[in-house]
Amino acid sequence: MRFKVLILVPAIVIGSAATLGIGMAHSNSLWSILLAMALAITALQMGYFGGTIIRFIIVGARIRKDSPGIIAVAQRPAC
Repeated sequence: MRFKVLILVPAIVIGSAATLGIGMAHSNSLWSILLAMALAITALQMGYFGGTIIRFIIVGARIRKDSPGIIAVAQRPAC
């Protein structure tokens, strides 16, 4: 993965500031601005989580593709 989970902190701060500024410029109520900020924060976190899941699936598929597989071999009983 390119970024660690800590990248969400500055992304949330910047996204919240932008949402607040846009909400104030449009003269929205405080509750609608807070709702938009909560939705933006949730979308950021869901996007990061979704990207992590997709990356996990891709890496798992590559490992299965590259591995030669398991060959079953019959073993003799110990005498």
